[in-house]
Amino acid sequence: MDRTRSFLLLAVVIALFSTAPVVGEDVAKNSLIGAFTSVASDGTKFDVKDRDGRDHTFYIAPGFQCILEDGSVIRLADLPAGQRVRVTVIETDKRFATKVAAMGL
Repeated sequence: MDRTRSFLLLAVVIALFSTAPVVGEDVAKNSLIGAFTSVASDGTKFDVKDRDGRDHTFYIAPGFQCILEDGSVIRLADLPAGQRVRVTVIETDKRFATKVAAMGL
């Protein structure tokens, strides 16, 4: 009986620590790391694929910046598809991005 109870407790602990939020595990911390895939032709939104292969669409927030590794600011449209990025979002509405920072491949 103790062995079964111990196994059940272990299973519950593993389940609690292995679950990720629906939007992506890093978005809960106001950022998401993934691969930049595209930007809308009107420049109001863009897509990033997370490390689990899920696509996320973000809208451009006021004051948005796209920053390369060297610190230079570029247009989001100039970012190459597949570039690894960290997207920083607004805490109160995680659909809106305030910054995209390019990261090493």
